[in-house]
Amino acid sequence: PGSCVCGLCTLECLSNADCEEIPGASCVDSSRSAARSQCPPEVTPRSLCLQACEPGECDSEQLCFEDQCVHVRLPDSEYCGTTTEQDGAAQMREEELLAALQTWRESTSAACGGEPQVSLPALRLDGRLVCAARNFAADLASTGGTTLTDSGGRDSETRFALADYTALTWGESFATDASVVELFETLTTSADSCPPLVETTTTDVGLGCFDQTCVISLGSE
Repeated sequence: PGSCVCGLCTLECLSNADCEEIPGASCVDSSRSAARSQCPPEVTPRSLCLQACEPGECDSEQLCFEDQCVHVRLPDSEYCGTTTEQDGAAQMREEELLAALQTWRESTSAACGGEPQVSLPALRLDGRLVCAARNFAADLASTGGTTLTDSGGRDSETRFALADYTALTWGESFATDASVVELFETLTTSADSCPPLVETTTTDVGLGCFDQTCVISLGSE
């Protein structure tokens, strides 16, 4: 059933009743990040029938985001070509980390030391930043890098540009740990990695994990 909406076979909807033809789907309002993430930012968001999920339940071309399977549009480029097929365990780590980030940013506990701040706007998932994050995570895991400059001498802005994302503002954070819970704690308490996660001007996010290393890439165009 349905038609192609930004690469996903689904239906536009007004209520859950409009999604009965798609097993496990519910109507996700156009204001929610899951619906806004389905299409490129220049496309007007629409309320869509999206399948419910938990981390690990979506296919390789999707990510479980806000409890919905969202199609991830990776750029068709040489730089992003190696990130199309993601290991299932790594994808689950990405989804768990993404869920933790959204929940944390929307809570009043999102702060890098000091007093908690007001809740931050929900981020839109962007496939270009997924590409950048996965590439950087693989580089960090293989080289043991400790800075935002990768083994090829490229900084965050350069990697974003290679993924076709022209950033007006950008930031990246990374950490390594076997447990997603401990990894996220490191990201949100480190003086280096926490500030980009609470930057108020960023609107888009991408996650990338390789082995035990995960990267969060954020930006706005």
